[in-house]
Amino acid sequence: MRYAPVPLPVERAARPDPDAILAGIDRWTASEPLHDLVRAFGGSLPDGSLDERLTFLEAFSLERWDSRKGGERWEAVRPDFAPHIDEVIRATSTALGLSLRAEPARGEYTHLLVLGGGVRTCVIRAEFAARIVDGGVRVRDVAGLGSFRPTRDDEKAQAARLGGYPCRSEHAAMDLALRLAFDLPPGSGVDEAHGVPSDPGDEVPMDAWLIRRYSSGDVPVQVLAAPSSEPSVRRANTADTLTFWGRQIVGLSPDDSVLIATSDVHVPFQHADAVRTLGLRFGCGVDTVGVDTGKASIDWVAYTNDESQILQEVRSAVRSMALLRASLVTSA
Repeated sequence: MRYAPVPLPVERAARPDPDAILAGIDRWTASEPLHDLVRAFGGSLPDGSLDERLTFLEAFSLERWDSRKGGERWEAVRPDFAPHIDEVIRATSTALGLSLRAEPARGEYTHLLVLGGGVRTCVIRAEFAARIVDGGVRVRDVAGLGSFRPTRDDEKAQAARLGGYPCRSEHAAMDLALRLAFDLPPGSGVDEAHGVPSDPGDEVPMDAWLIRRYSSGDVPVQVLAAPSSEPSVRRANTADTLTFWGRQIVGLSPDDSVLIATSDVHVPFQHADAVRTLGLRFGCGVDTVGVDTGKASIDWVAYTNDESQILQEVRSAVRSMALLRASLVTSA
């Protein structure tokens, strides 16, 4: 079972054009692989408008593919599927961009962003970013996007196994990962912060932020945790972090191009989010590549995603495409 790859909206770090983005969302949501994936779970994509299709996909994916039920990714209950359904999931998701998208489309970008996650995810993505730079892709700087999310006990143990200092947050995990990947000496970073408690054991306010800058390597490296845009409600999300970085740290402009390094299964949804939060807001080009998390320089760091996790990220992509579509309507 093979399908031709379905392009994502706005590829090759092209400047965002609303008509082209809309056409890209329409193409992705009406594609043969997505038709077949929906059919494998007893559904049928409607023949109506893009908005009708997105509404259907949101409801259908919530009912059939959502294993998180509002929780974090590691809290999901993962069902098993019949072998022929597994085959459909793997083939269609690959065509939809959830794997085999590791090669940058260009040889030069203004900025390279490494998206955060758990300790192992940060390490794999940071290694991926270092390979991109070592492979000859030219960038002005590298930034790791973390957060003040407290790490779990298993993450702290993983960081200790990697030789890291007490790893209390996702920011610390990303800092450790980038130091290892880019061979940056411990303690050589310079911090700029707001609202971060001096006692590392104290709770970090939702409006706090932290930037750590390294200048000792071949390319400048930054690690940041952004403030929440709704500090009374929640911690910062990826959109908050992207916006803070683009506006406050580098001052993005339409002349800039951004390469985002993430995990392969997250490429479609995080690409759509980046086009919405960076491309539409600042006019810059965005390209997104993903690493196979089953491959890492340290064997125990590697991990694979099962079919239920893949379906969850197809749902994430659908929701991000819908948000991108809504942003186009709002900005029209």
